[in-house]
Amino acid sequence: MKRTMMMLTTALALTVNVPVWARDAKPAEGAPPAREKAEKAKAEGRAPKAAPGLRGQYAIMASELKMTPEQQAQLQKKVEAREAAVKAWNEANGAKLAESQKALAEAKKNKDPKAAELKAEVDKLAADKEKVNKDSMVEVERVFTPEQKKTWAGYEVYVGATGHFSRVKLSDEQKAKARQLAQDTSAILPAEGKDRKAALNALYSKIEAEVLTDEQRAQLKAPPTPRAAPAPKAEKAKEPVPAPAPAAH
Repeated sequence: MKRTMMMLTTALALTVNVPVWARDAKPAEGAPPAREKAEKAKAEGRAPKAAPGLRGQYAIMASELKMTPEQQAQLQKKVEAREAAVKAWNEANGAKLAESQKALAEAKKNKDPKAAELKAEVDKLAADKEKVNKDSMVEVERVFTPEQKKTWAGYEVYVGATGHFSRVKLSDEQKAKARQLAQDTSAILPAEGKDRKAALNALYSKIEAEVLTDEQRAQLKAPPTPRAAPAPKAEKAKEPVPAPAPAAH
């Protein structure tokens, strides 16, 4: 999830053609100004401006899902609760988890019989931490409409795909095709495990075969270009030491 969320902050939003019926849609009669503005933005295919408190992945979330101001306010509260829950867990258990991981690494290195016991302890703490993350994210997603939930699932899969193909530069048209394939895959994607990994690999193979050009496929399979070593820093020239002044007679 973390990886996925990190990649979310760097992904580029795609430009989508707005259908005629959406452009012609009108806000509900008698709607208050804030809601009317949000409905107008949604009808024109634009997302309402993210609330000031939403940052990073959550700002992307609000934008991608075209959340109304009301939804963004709800999201902000859920995010604050999520961050508080994660912080509380870290303060109570973070140091213990780090110490247990360090002790486990040392025990494995020395082939200490206590390694199995330490591993069980590390696994339990890690599972507890993951549960806090998952439970708080479930609360965040309660803000979504059913359609937004589907859209977000597709977006997460698409972000993973862009990372997989980061070595090639996709055109806007290719991005749109890849995103649609990701959206289709997200509808049938298992939640976790080997089946999920197999489904994602099948998606990547499909994108490679149906979206990439021959040149891009060759570029993808070519060994990566090694990074050039940084040039050594030039030493600062020493200023000449002035000769001593002649002694006065």
